[in-house]
Amino acid sequence: MHCVKFSLQSIMLKNFSFAIVKIKVMRVKIGLEIKKLRKLQRFTQEQIAQKLDLSVAGYSRIERDEVNVTLDRLQELSDVLGTTPEFLLGWESGKETKTVKDSSLDKIERLYQDQIIQLKEEIVFLRKQLQTEA
Repeated sequence: MHCVKFSLQSIMLKNFSFAIVKIKVMRVKIGLEIKKLRKLQRFTQEQIAQKLDLSVAGYSRIERDEVNVTLDRLQELSDVLGTTPEFLLGWESGKETKTVKDSSLDKIERLYQDQIIQLKEEIVFLRKQLQTEA
């Protein structure tokens, strides 16, 4: 993904004022942020690749910052991950959980609640086994 920065300089030449625009292209690395959000939501690379209609290898290259991401693909990625393109580009500050859409947060919360219930059931089962062995 390339981001274009502009800087403006004015010069005087024979009573004419000219503006020179310097364009600086910089590489924005978004792969690590994409990977963090994907793992936070417990998606696999295969699941995200499928949602984006990409091969797993193609999606993996995005996470490793080996390819340039188009603006359309950036929007698709942010939609799938429940965030904004601005956050992926590092223009929005804050914690990941603040930028993830509410529905995604609800999904994560339900997953944790299910895991807690499962662990409580396992504790009860193990306690019963300990009591029968004693």
